[in-house]
Amino acid sequence: MNPRERIRKAISHQNADGLPIDFGSTPVTGIMVSLVYKLRQHFKLDKADTPVKVIEPYQILGEVKDDLKEILGVDCAGIWPLNNMFGFE
Repeated sequence: MNPRERIRKAISHQNADGLPIDFGSTPVTGIMVSLVYKLRQHFKLDKADTPVKVIEPYQILGEVKDDLKEILGVDCAGIWPLNNMFGFE
């Protein structure tokens, strides 16, 4: 079952092969930048001291890139606006 089918079944209250997983597709499901950094280091995706982009400064949420999403099995993809809630790019 692909992620789209899994999400549609969950929204329709039908059984799927598992629950849809979402890390970082919305400000509600985002991950703090320090945790994103630690996950990237744990899975050896970046060199030490490689910064993680802050995509939402109010909650200090970090960007969850596709390589980390794949490892974590994330099903959802977000569409973030060009500007953050303070009007900055």
